Amino acid sequence: MCSKNCSNKKSSSGSRVSTVQKPKKVKVYNNGEAHLYPFNLNPREFKGWTAILDHMTSIIKPRTGVIAKLIALSNKKEVQCFDDLDPKEAYVALGIGRKFQTAPGGYEVTSHRDILKRESGLKKHYEGQVDPSILPMLKETEKKHLTVAYFLVNGRNKQCGLKIILSRCDLKRQVITKNYLGKILDVPDGIQDIATIFGDILADLREIQHGFPYVVLPYNKPFVDIDYLKFFSKKSGCKPVLKFNIRPFGSENDSSKGSSCKCASKSQISLRAGSNEKQPTIDVRGCPPMIVINPCQCEPT
Repeated sequence: MCSKNCSNKKSSSGSRVSTVQKPKKVKVYNNGEAHLYPFNLNPREFKGWTAILDHMTSIIKPRTGVIAKLIALSNKKEVQCFDDLDPKEAYVALGIGRKFQTAPGGYEVTSHRDILKRESGLKKHYEGQVDPSILPMLKETEKKHLTVAYFLVNGRNKQCGLKIILSRCDLKRQVITKNYLGKILDVPDGIQDIATIFGDILADLREIQHGFPYVVLPYNKPFVDIDYLKFFSKKSGCKPVLKFNIRPFGSENDSSKGSSCKCASKSQISLRAGSNEKQPTIDVRGCPPMIVINPCQCEPT
């Protein structure tokens, strides 16, 4: 077993020998989460093993605090220095006093090449135009690398779109973000998938397009095909009234797919980050806060 600071090792004769340590690419999960964090670690940039763990803490930002140890996924053994890291292995980061937890659905062992391929393979699901009144807001939030989306619950007859601002961190942390969306949208069974209003399932939250509406699907529930755009209309009682002229990406521009919305633009939404208006926030495990705003106030029934 090597020491935690991964200093020079002894030769068979007992004398110190100099070892040249090359950078390593390793795959790390936060304990209990399915999202994979790839690291390219150069040992010359860190003063020992603790510094490497601190670096991982700054990237993963676990709610349980600093990362105290790494556990190899294949044999559940603790790794105690840089020399023991295997690029072919995946690791789980544990906080102080924490026990190993299995991620929902299991840990997916993925190579760096697969990660890059998956990120480059993100799909676009919508084409068309969002309501012109929200374009200034979308422009401001985009400058801050934030994504605005409107969320509805699958098949729910009385609802208004919930506007949520997501950071890059939120979009990467798939499981955590879905869990919070489930709480905010009052989906007790939890959210299994997120779909477009036309029923196309998103493979990754990073496929969410800026300013567009989406439908959350509870576990084991098929997509219910209703007119979700009506929940942004004046007739629904939701405010502000928004008009989306959208259709599935790649489809023909016909009225049956993209022009079913009959609502008109009545007001402008101001969600610029740093504004003085009071905004409820959700803390997503160390991420910049996920800003949750419901601009649609339903009329009492």
